[in-house]
Amino acid sequence: MAVDPSRSIPSGIGKLRSGEERSIRLKKAGGKAADILYAVFRYALVVGISFIILYPILLKISVAFKDKIDLYDPTIFMGKRRS
Repeated sequence: MAVDPSRSIPSGIGKLRSGEERSIRLKKAGGKAADILYAVFRYALVVGISFIILYPILLKISVAFKDKIDLYDPTIFMGKRRS
């Protein structure tokens, strides 16, 4: 019994040329790269917005721990100079 080689390959797979296969691979890789880039953009956006929201709160907390002398010293931004 001889096996017919055209019947062992599912239809459509054997018909693709190397150029078409390469173009399909590039589209898949481009889609993955776009997904990763979009995830990085979302992460940066969330971190940026969180910083904008939390910054005034962190500033008020740092002012709460300053001494009275340090409150009027413009060279001290966060924290305190004297222990």
